[in-house]
Amino acid sequence: MEELFEYIKKINIKVKFLSTDIFAGEYASAFKGRGLEFEEVREYMVGDDIKSIDWNTTAKTGALHTKVYKEERELTAMILLDTSTSMNFGSKWAFKADLATEIAALFSYTAIKNNDKVGLILFDNNVHTYISPKKGRNHIWHIIKTIVNNKHHNRKTNVREALKFLSNTIKKKSIAFVISDFIMDSDFISPFKYLKKTFDFVPIIISDPMEEKFKFKKKIVFNYQDCESENLYRGFINFENSRRKELVANFRKINIYPIDITTHKPYLHEIIKYFRARRRKF
Repeated sequence: MEELFEYIKKINIKVKFLSTDIFAGEYASAFKGRGLEFEEVREYMVGDDIKSIDWNTTAKTGALHTKVYKEERELTAMILLDTSTSMNFGSKWAFKADLATEIAALFSYTAIKNNDKVGLILFDNNVHTYISPKKGRNHIWHIIKTIVNNKHHNRKTNVREALKFLSNTIKKKSIAFVISDFIMDSDFISPFKYLKKTFDFVPIIISDPMEEKFKFKKKIVFNYQDCESENLYRGFINFENSRRKELVANFRKINIYPIDITTHKPYLHEIIKYFRARRRKF
């Protein structure tokens, strides 16, 4: 129990360190608020949008005045995390599940830092855990602890079921970070396309380099004894490099841009690169 507590504490400290003001600013720039709300009327300044001129106040005062708006920043961010058996694999550098936990915690902490609400959905072949969106650092601790304490590890993945649960539970426009290796599943692109009007999807594809070119001569590390057989692991190897490229291409066809993360490279650079590309695009 003490070891588990220390592990949770370690993740919490690490994501706090990674979620700098710069990273939080990149997040805020990449994900806009729900709209604009009126703040004040002030005298017109060079560079102000002419369309925002308040003609009633201008007529009364005899000087140009403009309406100033501020972005309604508060958003809801949902973390959908795949906990199926295939996530409990790591060839050398890290388990995919551990990496996914860190990324989920990082997004959660950064969202809270930007005054957004964060919720959690854990799934394998079904949704088995749901935490409703809330604010606060204690809430982040609860999310991390829930992920680490997760005991559900079905061998199959059902992303479609997770998206269905999301749409039935969250009714307002939200960001949805879907963290998975997308192994042992298929036919989930269409619900992404159908739900993208409500949800701003960010798929995070977690992979391990050993899955691209499997060699039994190298040492393989598993989290669970029932995953140690060659036959079971061979069932995971359908997610080769070509399939991952096809997956990325299929997402892009419906204008959803995933983040491709591997266990042997630092993930922070890839996430920031995504934030900046998204800011330029949108």
